[in-house]
Amino acid sequence: MEREDSDAIRLLKHILFEDGNPEDRLSNISPVRDAIAQDVRLDPVEPELIGVMANARSRGLILWLVSRDNLSGTRSRRLNDPEFARMVDKKIPWIEIEWAGETTVEIPHRSPPYSASSGSRDQFEAIRRAKESEFEPKVALWLQDRDSDLRCITPPPTGDLGGEEIDLYGYRNSSAETIVVVGECKLRREGNEAKAVDSEEVKQLVRKLVAARDYESRRRRKSGGTSKPLRYEGLLMSNAHNVDESAHQLLEDNCDFSLRVLEMTLSKNWDSDQHWRIVSGRQVFPDQS
Repeated sequence: MEREDSDAIRLLKHILFEDGNPEDRLSNISPVRDAIAQDVRLDPVEPELIGVMANARSRGLILWLVSRDNLSGTRSRRLNDPEFARMVDKKIPWIEIEWAGETTVEIPHRSPPYSASSGSRDQFEAIRRAKESEFEPKVALWLQDRDSDLRCITPPPTGDLGGEEIDLYGYRNSSAETIVVVGECKLRREGNEAKAVDSEEVKQLVRKLVAARDYESRRRRKSGGTSKPLRYEGLLMSNAHNVDESAHQLLEDNCDFSLRVLEMTLSKNWDSDQHWRIVSGRQVFPDQS
């Protein structure tokens, strides 16, 4: 009986032989790998690792390495060199290189330690956080420009919603009802937009909708009187191009709230432009085709 491949092997086969160029093989996976390896001496395994990552645009993989400072006796690889890691990041901007922890196993965060435009992890993280903080109000303004009935609260009432960090909170009123709109913003770094919206991000949005429902119920009990019926809508807004299978299933299975996912297209070179803007948006869930 033939032994079944592990999940990891099946994933690698998919990347190498299905997701990328079907003509590729382990000895010649990607011209991106060749371009990087041309002027740099690499260990034999490293061009193959780089090739795997070059073909992984739609998988959102992390290349997880042991830092040369972690374990005594561990051989340093070319990929341990920060300058080389920056060059790889520049050539293949959608990959993420992470480093294992000092003495314990760590779950890697989903942002790369280096950027071609910044010299250190701290600098890159500061830039990323600044861009994320700009993304949320830009999304709120973009939505209100296209929906005259929507009014967003600035800042969102985070402290009153069970401590949840709310990215966008607003109301859309009609003669029959009030729709409470809760938004979750997920900004992908430029070049990494192929990293699909995942199930954890959908779960975060639903959790915040539950907190909003509790918050509005408390407000109504305190104010007394009668008001229009409330309905809740969750918006997940990202520059990611699509939604992965598990997230799509969660969205379809949801019965409590109206959920939508919007892809936001940003101006070119937005990550280095202080005057960047949202160019357009389209609904990727529910499918409008």
